[in-house]
Amino acid sequence: MRYKLLALGVAVLFASSSASAWNEDSASSATPAVKSAIRTLKADAHVKNVKIFWKKGMVAPRMISGTLSAPSTLPARKIALSFLKRHADLFSISDTGMLREKIVLPTRAGSVVRFHQQIDGIPVKGAVIAVRVDSNGSVRQVVNGLVDETA
Repeated sequence: MRYKLLALGVAVLFASSSASAWNEDSASSATPAVKSAIRTLKADAHVKNVKIFWKKGMVAPRMISGTLSAPSTLPARKIALSFLKRHADLFSISDTGMLREKIVLPTRAGSVVRFHQQIDGIPVKGAVIAVRVDSNGSVRQVVNGLVDETA
């Protein structure tokens, strides 16, 4: 029960009212690489009903939801890490090696895999990216709380 509430809390915490849906204006601080990565994600045949939310001043999206990947039979942690590697530009992740798996939280609808960010081997307090994988093995949501490494 505690894990289910924690998983839900991750999504609610990051989907705050200060975020806005995707459009060129709300993504004004996004780099050309991030904008290109969004177009690439949306062009994937398995991707449907994509909603992208931004927090003002963020280089990468705060949250992305929808059906974001094809179903898979792999464990949730592998699905999540594979998705982040494939779409690293979308989240301005220069090296997925900077992510350390924190926890896999089972939910009624699948799992939430949380990764903590490290820069130069030092953990960044509060810098987390959470990937929700449904029971069919599809990525359904990514909540991005990573720190921009260039900041």
